[in-house]
Amino acid sequence: MSDFDYTSEEYSTKLLCTFIERTQLIRVLDNIRGNFNISKGKIFLLSDKEDPFRYILTYNILLDDDNDDNYLNRVNNTIIIHRKKEYNALYTLDALNCINLEKYGNNNEHYPIDWENYQNVLLTTNKGEKLKKINTVLEAILEL
Repeated sequence: MSDFDYTSEEYSTKLLCTFIERTQLIRVLDNIRGNFNISKGKIFLLSDKEDPFRYILTYNILLDDDNDDNYLNRVNNTIIIHRKKEYNALYTLDALNCINLEKYGNNNEHYPIDWENYQNVLLTTNKGEKLKKINTVLEAILEL
C-alpha cells in the first residue's frame, strides 16, 4: 500500500489482532502488507504462552474512511482490540463486558477494571460469551 503521512489528522487508526499458526507467518505478513497501511510500519509479534505454535500479530492500521467496516474481512482471523498501555494488556470490548458481568452483575462501562490482574494478557471471548485470557510474550517488533 502507499505510504501515509503518519502525523496527518485525516486518518483514523484501528488496532487489529490477527491469530495465526507459526507456519503461516510469512504469508500472513505479506497479506497484511498488501491490504493495509500500517501506522509507523510496525507489527508486534506475540506468542501464546500456552500454545507455542500460535502467534498473535497486533498492528495499527490507518483508515481514511471511518465508514469502511470491510477492513476486518481482508485478513482471516482478525479482530479489533484495544490496549491498556501501562499494563501491556490487550482486550476486546466483549471481554470487558464479561469481566464487569462476572464482577458486578452487569456490564456498565464505568466500573473500574483491576488491570494489574491482566498484565501481558490478551482478553477476548469465546464466541462473545465466556472470557478467554491469553498470556502473551512479545517475540519481536517487525519493521515493515
